[in-house]
Amino acid sequence: MDDARTGLAQNNRAFSWSSAVALEYLLGNYENERVLGTNPERDRAVNGHVRELFDFATGHSLFRIEATKPVFPVLAMHSTDNLPILQSHRVEFLFTDPAGNFAAAPIRFSIDAARWNIVDAATGRVLDRDSSGSFSATPEHALLLLGKN
Repeated sequence: MDDARTGLAQNNRAFSWSSAVALEYLLGNYENERVLGTNPERDRAVNGHVRELFDFATGHSLFRIEATKPVFPVLAMHSTDNLPILQSHRVEFLFTDPAGNFAAAPIRFSIDAARWNIVDAATGRVLDRDSSGSFSATPEHALLLLGKN
């Protein structure tokens, strides 16, 4: 209740914690989406629980993890030629699963097929899509996005 004469709140504490951080975490909004194309220094690498990467200029989805659970693996992605990911012709990435959420199942994802081809980093073998049009990988298995241009 506010005191209409002074504008001061009555019977309230002077300080309270915001629940915004907890709500963002519970709603799954922690690092869900990452936009590339706004900061060349930062855009050389992406690390974290990222569900989807977007191109800032077009709003087009570049990379999307199709998680079957409300959690996402940790994505570690970097350009190998020290260029921003959008300009790079060779981007290495892998998923890690420190919490063990994906131990029994592959991680499914999709890429912008007009921009990149995807190959196994160790063998150079081109990955095939599954019946739904997605790719899959196991944690700790390095893959490469190779630019088509």
